[in-house]
Amino acid sequence: MSILVFSINIIFTSVAIMAIVNASMKNKRR
Repeated sequence: MSILVFSINIIFTSVAIMAIVNASMKNKRR
């Protein structure tokens, strides 16, 4: 596994986590 693929994987995972957290916060607010 190359470093480039590894870094892209980390970025994609963090973006997905941010999206999930953002959706959860919107749900709690309502």
